[in-house]
Amino acid sequence: MPKPYAHIDLFYETEYIGTFKSETLAKYFDRTPEGIRRTVRGGHKLHNRYRLIQSNKPFSNPEILEKILSQTTDNKKIKVFKNNKGAICS
Repeated sequence: MPKPYAHIDLFYETEYIGTFKSETLAKYFDRTPEGIRRTVRGGHKLHNRYRLIQSNKPFSNPEILEKILSQTTDNKKIKVFKNNKGAICS
C-alpha cells in the first residue's frame, strides 16, 4: 500500500497558498481525502486552477486556506459545486 501524502502544497495557478493535510483540503474542496491524494498522484488540478504537490514543508495555518477560498468565491473566480444526485451537467 502506498504511503499517504501527509504534506500537500496548494497553489492557486502559480501563487503558493500553503501546506495542508489531505483531510483539511478535502473538507474545503468537498472531496474525500483519497480523492485529494489521487489528484496529487495524477498531477491534476482542482477546479481548473488549484494545483496540489507533495511536500516536506511544515503545515500552514488552516485559517489561511479559509480566508483565501472565501476571497476567491466572493470575487466569483471559482464555483464550488456540491455533489447532487440526479443533477445534470452540460
